[in-house]
Amino acid sequence: MIHGHGDDQNFRGTSLRADFSSNTYYGGLPPGLTEHLQDQIPRLAHYPEPDAAELTRLLADLHNISPEQVFPGNGATALIYRLARLYTGKRSAIHIPTFSEYEDACRLNNHQLTYFHRNSLSTQSSPNADVIWLCNPNNPDGSLLPSVDIETLLKTHRQTMVIVDEAYEPLAFQPCSVLPLLPKYPNLVVIRSLTKAFAMPGIRLGYVVAYPGIIAQLKHFAQPWELGTMTQETGKFIAVNHQSLLPDRKKLEKETNLFREQLQQLPEFAFYPTSCPFLLGQTLQGKASELKHWLQDKYSLLIRDAGNFRGLDSSHFRVSLRTQKENQLLIEALKQWKA
Repeated sequence: MIHGHGDDQNFRGTSLRADFSSNTYYGGLPPGLTEHLQDQIPRLAHYPEPDAAELTRLLADLHNISPEQVFPGNGATALIYRLARLYTGKRSAIHIPTFSEYEDACRLNNHQLTYFHRNSLSTQSSPNADVIWLCNPNNPDGSLLPSVDIETLLKTHRQTMVIVDEAYEPLAFQPCSVLPLLPKYPNLVVIRSLTKAFAMPGIRLGYVVAYPGIIAQLKHFAQPWELGTMTQETGKFIAVNHQSLLPDRKKLEKETNLFREQLQQLPEFAFYPTSCPFLLGQTLQGKASELKHWLQDKYSLLIRDAGNFRGLDSSHFRVSLRTQKENQLLIEALKQWKA
């Protein structure tokens, strides 16, 4: 799906007062990154490292694993498509509602698709598939699947590849990565992103962590210089300074809970519980698309129409946590909806 995601540039040429549509950290670029990249500008006169070997090594060091278990790519979405290509023609099961690119990537690579609801994932009702796709924490609702449930799935379906997209894990209110399970389960593949928690989606950078055999297969499709100099340098800067740059989970939880409590007081809307600093909501009057355009036109605020998520309907929308001042702008605007 090329169009229909958040941050969809509907205000090209016009300034927004606040963008709630993209679920990236509201804190802005990591301190020191801009200066670091400015220092790298002379290197643009030369080719980047063809296989991003140094970045791969630093990401491996970050997780205390071998470089043979890491494959960096041009964003988590590009890696989703590469994994779907790796399993061309297989049976894939996708939990819904979730990120649409799993389905799109699988269709492009002729997967046989089935869907299941997140709350049905158990030993008894797990889908019969070659590949299972999980987003944890999940987009668009911020729900969290306990690691013990994922381990049960890995243990009872050892012939099934379980791909866990952890793009939002650094933003979750509690650590929930399944990377510690990797030594025990060769059927586990984890996708990580460096753009959500560090507020830099314009730099497309993510990586896959898996058994060396799977990484070797992914490298089979690799091309030289896939990651440019600035992308590699950004990744190296984040990997080296990772712990000090991470958002404060407890602070995000406190601010999100306050935001949700305030939103819940609006009688025209309902909001789902979340474990991340973004919220899935429903308008009880009208459609989310109407609400989106009304907020754009009248208040210069942007939300994400979530009606195109499989399993949701035209009433659903998503909003992300912003600063307290910006959050208040949205709350005051929503009070006027259908007033």
